[in-house]
Amino acid sequence: GSDITTLMVRGLPRKHTAAALAEELRAISTGGFDFVYVPWDAKAPFNLGYGFVNFVDAPTAAEFKELMDGTTWRLVECLKTIKIVVA
Repeated sequence: GSDITTLMVRGLPRKHTAAALAEELRAISTGGFDFVYVPWDAKAPFNLGYGFVNFVDAPTAAEFKELMDGTTWRLVECLKTIKIVVA
């Protein structure tokens, strides 16, 4: 089995903050996470289109990847497809 707990979330809506990503995670996954980071463009009021999430264990990370990869955002109107990759 895999022991990966940190995932990169791509296709983030450009105005999404770390708090907004955390809210989206809570709406989808039953398991927990302990770290969310969304880097922002230094010259514009937008994120860079991706974020990082560390889950409390590998099964929770795997569940999140299974539930989210290839889907669209649930809590905001955004047509971007979510892509989950190992960080």
